[in-house]
Amino acid sequence: MPQSADSATDAVRVSVEVKRIQTFLFAVPRLKAMVGANTILGETLRGCWIDRDKNYSEGSLARLAVECGAAPPPGQPPPGNAVPDDPLGDEDDPVRDWNNGILARDGGRFIAAFDDAGAAERFVCSSRALLQRKLPGALVQVKCRRGGDPYPLAAPPGEAAIPFLPQFQVCMESGTEPASQIGLDNGKSRYRSNSFIDRMESAKELARLASGDPVGLFYRGLRDRGLYPPDPPEEFAKLCGKSYLAVLHADGNNVGRRLADHLKRYDSREHDARTAEFFHRMRVAVRGALAKSIQESFPKPGPGTVPDPFRILMLGGDDLLMVMRAEHALPFAVAYAKHLAGMGNMPDGQPLDIGCGVVIARPSFPFFRLHIIAEELAASAKRLVRGVRRCSVIDWHVTTDSHMQRVRDSRRRWVIRYESGGQQNRLVLSRRPMSILAPPATAAPAAAGGETAVPADAMSLERLHGEAEVMSQSDIPRSPLRALADELYRGRLQAQSAFREFHAKLDPDRRQQVPWLKDPWEPADGGVYLTRFLDLVEILEIPNLKTQAMPGDES
Repeated sequence: MPQSADSATDAVRVSVEVKRIQTFLFAVPRLKAMVGANTILGETLRGCWIDRDKNYSEGSLARLAVECGAAPPPGQPPPGNAVPDDPLGDEDDPVRDWNNGILARDGGRFIAAFDDAGAAERFVCSSRALLQRKLPGALVQVKCRRGGDPYPLAAPPGEAAIPFLPQFQVCMESGTEPASQIGLDNGKSRYRSNSFIDRMESAKELARLASGDPVGLFYRGLRDRGLYPPDPPEEFAKLCGKSYLAVLHADGNNVGRRLADHLKRYDSREHDARTAEFFHRMRVAVRGALAKSIQESFPKPGPGTVPDPFRILMLGGDDLLMVMRAEHALPFAVAYAKHLAGMGNMPDGQPLDIGCGVVIARPSFPFFRLHIIAEELAASAKRLVRGVRRCSVIDWHVTTDSHMQRVRDSRRRWVIRYESGGQQNRLVLSRRPMSILAPPATAAPAAAGGETAVPADAMSLERLHGEAEVMSQSDIPRSPLRALADELYRGRLQAQSAFREFHAKLDPDRRQQVPWLKDPWEPADGGVYLTRFLDLVEILEIPNLKTQAMPGDES
């Protein structure tokens, strides 16, 4: 059994991790407040490198660790591998972080090494005070290890609990914290907490591209490199217009397992450096692919035209959370997966692939609920890559109702079971979840680790989008297509008859363009018949989803 990296040295490693980040980010259901909360989180946990001071930004754990005496652990630093495609440029430098005793400062996690136990204790005490002040309400876990064993932490100082009395005015934005100031909103008084005010001020800093969090630095990198002039909207109403809202959540597949397998190739004394290298390469791939996908999916002639139809809410490690107009979500997922595949291999010799979940609904839906569903859809998609397959995968869900039931419950009607001729048959009306990218025509097993690529005949979102574009260009009316989708629920033979009749009525040119409309069913093993037609119609209908904003609606 290999020796752990911690047991190879007596350095004290302090790990600070924010749990349930979403609870902190979405405490106030305003887009601007969510953006501000993420800015505060990034500036606190990560910070940025200030060239004029040759130090990390004030109010960050990185600056605090250096001031408390953080020092690099024994061993070689990670290799420097700056990539030109990274919008953050030299800001994300694992070698510089290592030399300052910082092993990780991304993805809601911060790790610093200390030669002296007293310095580690000072950092723990100081970091608690900093986090309580800047991240009120966030659940933070602090751990220390020395060698292979946990290192006892100093007990947190006693706190005087303030009782919640009826005469205290509650913040009207979050509904939980005591209000400390009174502001005006459209002539009406609004009681607001200090935490809410800090969020809004931080959002203004990001809008000026003056913040030091990963999203702000990413936007600044896009602008400085001429890739995209960002003009991020501050309200869902400006982002969506009359369109529906899409929430996209994506993160890497099997990242923990891949890192563990990768570290087995090295001596335990190299694990810290190799881990830093692995995660840095992953962050670079995500940011590079994201920059190219934004440029491809949201082209703009110049700055100051119209607000962006998207907003990045989280960008850390392999995690990406975005909101955007509904019609952009699925094409963006294809572009993002495609550019990730083109960013080259990770240190373990394989490219980074993702699991993606997209939920599309009215922008008036509670955002925290939409985010939970997007995460559930990403988990659903990842079922496809639990075995030996390697590819980026996606699952999505669209609802036009005013209340969203559980995704699993709404999909029960997609599976129809019946008996015919003494045999049990089953109709499956959707191919979700599926691969994002269409595999090459000669898909072959991958060489490393016995893992295989997705089969060449598998369904993919890229393939569906190509077919949907052909259907759209063929000018087939939408109403007959929706009627054909309803026929799928009436049984295999009746649906097959309706499709053949409809296909025969098309003119010859259209029949050649859409041969799949002649028969919707694809037989599979065990008396199962699959169809992708329901997915195709839904993709065609997404750009037509419109909503009328009501007077008084909150953003």
